Amino acid sequence: LFLKLVDLIALAPDGPTSEESVAYVDADVLFVRPLVNLFVDLPRNQGAVFMADVQNAYSVRSWHLLFEPRLKLPARLNSGLFQFRRDAFDPDLLEWFAAKPEYRFSAPWIEQTAWALLAAKARCSLYDADQIAIPAPSGPLPPAAVALHFVGPVRARLAEALAAPARTSDDPTEIEIPIGIRSAPAQRLTPWALAATEAGRLLRRLRS
Repeated sequence: LFLKLVDLIALAPDGPTSEESVAYVDADVLFVRPLVNLFVDLPRNQGAVFMADVQNAYSVRSWHLLFEPRLKLPARLNSGLFQFRRDAFDPDLLEWFAAKPEYRFSAPWIEQTAWALLAAKARCSLYDADQIAIPAPSGPLPPAAVALHFVGPVRARLAEALAAPARTSDDPTEIEIPIGIRSAPAQRLTPWALAATEAGRLLRRLRS
């Protein structure tokens, strides 16, 4: 996963005609409706836009946020789909984070935490979580979703989504209008919000 962090930026074309930002989509993201405005020219005061998670899935703990001022994270960032402006990428900040073994309590979330740290420094937005969504483990798939990210706990539902009938109109000449993707500035994650997420995960484990 650290190859995704480093190589995505390092191997992007360089030079006066290169793109100002890189765009990335995980292989387990399924687009279910036509869309527009997913990847656009980011304004100079915004370095990135990411999809939103259903929880604060980070490899740091709430007390780390409380005592380390450099550890600034957006709330509920997910690195499965994003756009990042290349000049906002901070390799020194990434190296600082990677050298902290205490920030690795959950190995699968280290890469996502690193992107969140970089995104907070760059000033980021999050895509509308109703449009680009992570489905629940059971129940109907999100009806307003344009794209669905089938993360590990719900990956088995990908086959269900692929088997679902396509949304079509009764009129064979009607073309579905592409959906414009919305985003809004990310909120900063507080130690108290992360502590609430940790408490919720602990309760779910105790009940299972």
